Amino acid sequence: MLRLSVPFALIFAAQAVFAQAPTAPAPAKAKPPQPAMCAACHNLEPNQIGGYFESAAFKSQAMQVDVGAAVPQILRFDPKTLKVIDAGVAKTPDFLSEAKKRHEVQVTFVEKDGVKVASEIRFKGPVKIDPANLIDYAGVAKLVAEGPAKTTYTLIDSRPLVRFQEGAIPGAIHLPFIGFDKFVDRLPKDKSQLVVFYCGGITCTLSPNSLKKAKQLGYTNLRVYREGQPEWATRNYQVTTPEFVKLAYVDRDIPHVMVDARSAEDAASGHIKSAVSVPAGKEKAILKSDLGLTPNTAGQVIRLPLPAMTEERRKELTKVARHEAENARVAVRAVRRDLMNELKEMLKEKLISEDDDRRAQEEIQKLTDRHVHEIDAVLAEKEKELLQV
Repeated sequence: MLRLSVPFALIFAAQAVFAQAPTAPAPAKAKPPQPAMCAACHNLEPNQIGGYFESAAFKSQAMQVDVGAAVPQILRFDPKTLKVIDAGVAKTPDFLSEAKKRHEVQVTFVEKDGVKVASEIRFKGPVKIDPANLIDYAGVAKLVAEGPAKTTYTLIDSRPLVRFQEGAIPGAIHLPFIGFDKFVDRLPKDKSQLVVFYCGGITCTLSPNSLKKAKQLGYTNLRVYREGQPEWATRNYQVTTPEFVKLAYVDRDIPHVMVDARSAEDAASGHIKSAVSVPAGKEKAILKSDLGLTPNTAGQVIRLPLPAMTEERRKELTKVARHEAENARVAVRAVRRDLMNELKEMLKEKLISEDDDRRAQEEIQKLTDRHVHEIDAVLAEKEKELLQV
């Protein structure tokens, strides 16, 4: 029983406490949890996880995978035995050092004493789509700028609802691939109208599969924006929902600027708390405000480029990360202390022998050292991320 309780307690302390450390950008921490339907879509086995590769530290032999939870999943790995496959091609474990962050992966693992140890990591390759059915960023941006009134089209987000709520391309309607048949009435009645599907990037199969279903229904003018939401989010603005804004920013006290673009009269009649009233077409008001922002106008859209973090702010966040890392180390050592005290009581009551006591103490110390090293690795990665200009 002791052999089971030791690693579980240490892992919980090391990961749960350090989970409070800040990340950049902070809103990503508030992402809704990955829905159960994702596991079915990606055909995951009980000993597999799917998500996005974050980083790997060879010194501590640990990797981080974003599985859609508040904090990344940490898995151990052995460079001597780990299998790495990139788009169907076998690679050496050194590939993890050059792998791009946010690449979709599937990790197979074995669980030892409560610790997930990766045995194989597969980096997913781009989805193959007929070039005749592709539309690029410029094409989608043109459609969005002109609007459906000028160019008749339907833009469809094929991702699960929580991802759609998180942020979508302006004008998109939600028609998830999982549930396509249930919500098929959201497709346009005119089967010759342009319909554009998109989802979670070049490795996502939801939009290509949605296109296949629409084609089977007789639709003839179909396109897939293969780069999807990830590319759009880095190059343009998104539309989100009130529920997500409240969850991701307001409730978590994360710094943000909320602009009320309605008329001054409407804003005066009632507005969201802390929102700044900047009526559409009145971008000069932003320049005169104390927000320190310079608006860029494109048609009826006002974009507010947020300035990059200053060196001083980066150093401040680094100090916060170090503080949280130390809190995590203290928590792990506190678990070690409690377990050592438990051993003393068990030895005193003659429930274990002196040899058992010695072996258990050695095991506890090894686990403590291992998880402290993992905390150090996560901190080093975070410091590198924060200080990278």
